[in-house]
Amino acid sequence: MEEQKPIYPMKDTVALVPAAGLGTRLGLGPKAFLKLGGVTLLRRVVMVLSECVERILVAVPESYLEQAQREVKEMANIYVGGATHHETFFKLFQLSHEKIVLHHHVARPFASKALIHKIVMAMCKYEAVGSFISPQIPVGCVQGDFVTGSLSRMACFLPQSPHAFSREVLEKAYESATQKGIKTQAPWELVFLTESKIKIIKGEETNIKITTPLDWEIAKKVIAPSLGWI
Repeated sequence: MEEQKPIYPMKDTVALVPAAGLGTRLGLGPKAFLKLGGVTLLRRVVMVLSECVERILVAVPESYLEQAQREVKEMANIYVGGATHHETFFKLFQLSHEKIVLHHHVARPFASKALIHKIVMAMCKYEAVGSFISPQIPVGCVQGDFVTGSLSRMACFLPQSPHAFSREVLEKAYESATQKGIKTQAPWELVFLTESKIKIIKGEETNIKITTPLDWEIAKKVIAPSLGWI
């Protein structure tokens, strides 16, 4: 029997995009509304996600709600975010109902459709899946200002996004975090703390997170032109 090809957007899958940060470290305002090739990061991220998942929920700063509506209202539901990334993601999670929940950063506009498809499809087999990339050099372990050890580059991976989780796994993670008073930026860390296994999907070197002015220059002058975003 011929193997059936996956149908996109994947049914009963929601993408949550917490984009309520003010971009303090970058210093150019909320990163969601920066433009590459004349298109905002928010719209670029939502456009590629819309081809992979059934529904998209986005959270932005309250003062940018109308601008976000103009950018992506035909593709996503827009909400006001919380004070932190943790609060914003949890708010969006509570507003969702789908069985599979995808988490993606608006500051990672270069994640390819192929990568997102791999993440979504892996959820047919696993309860938690994430995009990770191997560092190119060994990683030092430190305490204070001193090196206390090292990790082989093959023994550790750097997280990217997107990540995807079953609703049950996320519910368990947030219930445990609430009971223990744990707050963290990354949902995958909370999932890991509940001893749930996270399947690694090889990430992409171009899938950088735009955080600093140097990241923004690399995005504008190197990665975006290589993708024809001019």
